[in-house]
Formats: sequence, structure tokens, C-alpha cells
Amino acid sequence: MKNILIIFSLLFFFHLSAQKSISAKQWQEDLRFLQNTLHKDYASLFVKTTKEDFDTQVEALYKDIPNLEEHEIRVGLARIVSQFKYGHTQIPYGTKGRSGILPLNLYHFNEGIYIEGVHKGTKKLWAQKF
Repeated sequence: MKNILIIFSLLFFFHLSAQKSISAKQWQEDLRFLQNTLHKDYASLFVKTTKEDFDTQVEALYKDIPNLEEHEIRVGLARIVSQFKYGHTQIPYGTKGRSGILPLNLYHFNEGIYIEGVHKGTKKLWAQKF
């Protein structure tokens, strides 16, 4: 019984030590990386929002980050990404790996399901019927 308690205690403390908070500066670096990556590799996302509106929201969150709690930063990031209004555009906060998310956006037209948005590395899939 004592060994089981020790094992559970160790697992609990290892779990806690794996959950390290990141600094405001690191959050800001991540936000800037997101902004630059979307402009560079995912320009097709700027259909339902403009690059200017996106950048305005990014700058507002960037300035606020030092005064926000982690959950508020996460909500701010999700709010910014949600303005693209694509179902597959998300910031997953779970443990699901990248392999669980498709690098494309699908849309159901009357004629069938078509690929509406893709990562620049898979442009040959653009507008193909699914």
C-alpha cells in the first residue's frame, strides 16, 4: 500500500512539474509567430476578415498580454483565430497531436463537398471535389 501511495505521489508531482507557465514575453513571441505564419503561409484565410482587422486585434492582444491571466490570453487567441470563420481553423489546447487535424478547409456546396482552403504546401488540392 505504501508503494502505491509513493507511485501516485510521484506521478502527481511529475504531472505538476510538466505544467509550467510561460512568460508574457513568450506569449507575445507566440502571438507574433502566429501572425507572421498566417500572413506568409495561410493568406487564403483572409476572406471573411481583412488582414488589417486581424492585425488590429493581434496588436491589441499583444499590448494586453502582460496584464492578462493565461486563460484570458488563450481566449484572446481563440477569438482572433475564430474571426476567419473556418471550421478547421482552431487553436487546440488539448493533447491531440497535429496528425488529428486536416491541413485543409471543406465546404458543402449543392454539387458536393469541395476543398475551400489549403496550406500553401498543398495548393494542388485547392477547389478539388472531396
